[in-house]
Amino acid sequence: MSPALRVRPLDPANEQEIELVAQRMRSTLIDVLGEEEGTALYSLEWLRDRVRFHLDPQQSEAAVLLAEYEGQIVGQSIVRRERDADGREIGLMSTIYVLSEQ
Repeated sequence: MSPALRVRPLDPANEQEIELVAQRMRSTLIDVLGEEEGTALYSLEWLRDRVRFHLDPQQSEAAVLLAEYEGQIVGQSIVRRERDADGREIGLMSTIYVLSEQ
């Protein structure tokens, strides 16, 4: 039997998971914007705080989801509910990251 892919919420008390997601958020920015702009846009501290913002139900209606395969976190996504400029409720998926195969 082959191992299954498992999707689960990030544990808000797990600083290692928060750090991993923040680092991968930065990697995504670098991939899209290039090294210089991707690292200059947001500090790692800001990215960590942004992850925590999505984990706090007092600040946002969101979830940080992790994909695990064979015990390794191989992907992540943030899903959240917001309102658009006209006040309509919308759902967003962002900060999608999938570990590339080595």
